[in-house]
Amino acid sequence: MDNANHIRHLKVVGKLAKAYDNATADATAQEALLAAFVDQYADGTPASLAAIRLMPTYTSSWSGAIGSGSTAIQTMAVNACKAYLTDPNFTGDLTTVPAGNSAAAVLTAWAADTVADSKTLTTKGSSGIVNFLDAVAGASQTWNTASDGSATYKDSVYCVATVV
Repeated sequence: MDNANHIRHLKVVGKLAKAYDNATADATAQEALLAAFVDQYADGTPASLAAIRLMPTYTSSWSGAIGSGSTAIQTMAVNACKAYLTDPNFTGDLTTVPAGNSAAAVLTAWAADTVADSKTLTTKGSSGIVNFLDAVAGASQTWNTASDGSATYKDSVYCVATVV
């Protein structure tokens, strides 16, 4: 996957990871994150058209989950990410061909791309993108990681509540 596509996809995945991590935040914070998410995936470029077609279902689910509690928000984030990752818009950008259509297979391929491309995500912690992607996969993946300060794609940049 080329650098521009890593960035484009991490902007969306990072917002979902932030929702997953902050599932216990108050409704005002969740609503602000949801608003930033919509602005993030619908960025006014043709590259965002696939996400614009895919994500309205999940923005509606997210809005409903805000009043339903943290488990509902985390479930929505995982389901939205699975749909995003298995969409041809995402899989078509991978260099490594996934072994199947499951989110876990796609994530294994994406992790292989980060290694092959010498790109790093922030080291896995109790929150952040790698922690979230492992939750989406249902198992730990072999990500190429580095500390947030030296990672190519930092949690401090992409796993945030503001538009990147």
